[in-house]
Amino acid sequence: MTKVRYGKKEDIELINIGFFYNAWLIMGKKNKKLIFKFLNIYNKRVKEINIYKKDEKGKLINYTKVPGICYYDVPSQKLIIEYYKDDPNKTYEDIIVKHRVVHENSHAFADLLPLMYGQNKQGIVKDSVIYRNEMGLIATLDYHTKDYIEHHYYNKFFNETMMDIMAALAIKFYVKKEKFYNIWDIEPEYLKITSSFYEKFIPLTFLAIAAFSNDVVDYYQLLKKGYGICNLKINKDLILNDFLYGIYYDPQHIERVFNKINGKVTYKILCEELDYLYIAYKEQHIWRKDKLIFAIRIIDLYRLKKIQYYLENNIVSRDKLIKIMLNFEKVLIYVKDYYGITEEEMGDNR
Repeated sequence: MTKVRYGKKEDIELINIGFFYNAWLIMGKKNKKLIFKFLNIYNKRVKEINIYKKDEKGKLINYTKVPGICYYDVPSQKLIIEYYKDDPNKTYEDIIVKHRVVHENSHAFADLLPLMYGQNKQGIVKDSVIYRNEMGLIATLDYHTKDYIEHHYYNKFFNETMMDIMAALAIKFYVKKEKFYNIWDIEPEYLKITSSFYEKFIPLTFLAIAAFSNDVVDYYQLLKKGYGICNLKINKDLILNDFLYGIYYDPQHIERVFNKINGKVTYKILCEELDYLYIAYKEQHIWRKDKLIFAIRIIDLYRLKKIQYYLENNIVSRDKLIKIMLNFEKVLIYVKDYYGITEEEMGDNR
């Protein structure tokens, strides 16, 4: 059972927000049995939830630098979630803290949801390398020694930015009760209220969501009707959005879908370039526009090849594919404008 550290009874609301906002967004509010089933797993696999006031010292968090964290506790082999219930920005403190709580719990969902569906925790083996899901990241280990190799993990960029997007969606839908159509209707300007870092990278993740979309839907209406946005299927063989599904249920699903279509430039290569972009900026304040443009071109190339593949194999109707393409083009124009990328810099994938 999860051990909870909190100061006031009102803090229990934050704990409920962290769990249920994520559960409703991912699985759907109407799926009560599914949510309850996952809650049992969550309570067994999350060792502690620790809530601190600004004048208290957390285990791995810092009031001004790292105000929230979800991490794997090696001795217990369980997760620990910690966050501060205060924020220096008093004007938006309520929104920022709720955003923080949802973001950190979202990491727990990405780690634990695959267990509910029987995903092999040991991962898969290819060329003497083990690839397995660890908190929504794809870990790489030597098959013989079981030691982490290469960069240890990939998919960090997409994992972190997606946690922030889901937290922003929760605030927009459940707290502010604002309407939206596409997930990328959440402007980075809004995210600046709740995040001091991730908003710079989120437009690129919006592009990935659009590229992996298999239909154009009104996400607001889906949530209003009690559906989740990550686990819906168009039919028995096709998921509504492979990216949203993979982030929480199986990051290697994204990899399989991407590599099947894209060929030589694998999902691992894309992720490593983006992870470098993310880490270089976070730790050294170095902005690598070349890696940004590379990633945009690869995501666009995947989208183009996917459309062709779907057409040739009659996977999705032509009318639906046109809607998907137009949707993607809108996001692509927005992304290039946001990052100040010219047509000359972008080149042509066609």
